[in-house]
Amino acid sequence: MRIIAICGSPHKRTGNTYRMLERMLEYLDNLGAQTEMINLCELEIKFCLSCAKCVTKGVCPLDDDIITVQKKMKEASGIILGSPCYVLSVSAQMKVLIDRCWPWMHSPCLQEKYGACVCPSAGIGDMETAYYMNFFLRVLGAQTVGEVCGLASLPGKFLEKDIVWKELDELAKKLYTAIKEKRRYPRANDCIQFQRGMRDLILYYKDTVFSKDYNHWKSHGWIEQTFDLDITK
Repeated sequence: MRIIAICGSPHKRTGNTYRMLERMLEYLDNLGAQTEMINLCELEIKFCLSCAKCVTKGVCPLDDDIITVQKKMKEASGIILGSPCYVLSVSAQMKVLIDRCWPWMHSPCLQEKYGACVCPSAGIGDMETAYYMNFFLRVLGAQTVGEVCGLASLPGKFLEKDIVWKELDELAKKLYTAIKEKRRYPRANDCIQFQRGMRDLILYYKDTVFSKDYNHWKSHGWIEQTFDLDITK
């Protein structure tokens, strides 16, 4: 079982996001999982150009570290996303990763994967930020098992740290168990709505810009399915 944590903090190993992810990985290590931390701020990941070549041609023209990160995401059984809450959303580092995964929104490729997320904040927007990261994983086909948010205004200075650490351990255990037992969860309404809209969009442009996406959906049998559409199968 391979589980990766993707840290979107600009503070590298000193930030609270890293500390929360590190706690989860330590717990997962003790359970026997093979884990890895990926620090986005240590990588070169360029801004998306919105050229759509990733969709129309199947190849992104930008040559950087996103290829390595995406490869590890596809190879992992579990993915934990972590980002501080900056101005009511994810950090720039996490957002550029999400933007560069845009073609996966059209052609979901994380079926059979499980996800979770963590989000430290100074007190506002953490739940919305956590929801956004988990929703991102769900529309790519992964099943998410939860999130942990922690209040902290200084490095390592969490409010009620013992409780936060216990929640992180519980989330790590829940993720490990879901992967091991291959648990199935009902599709969330927000994900179903997204998939319904994406299918309609792909059908409309199936003979032009989204022909590759149409073939991907067709090969998986998603075009013919009636909702609730389940792209985890």
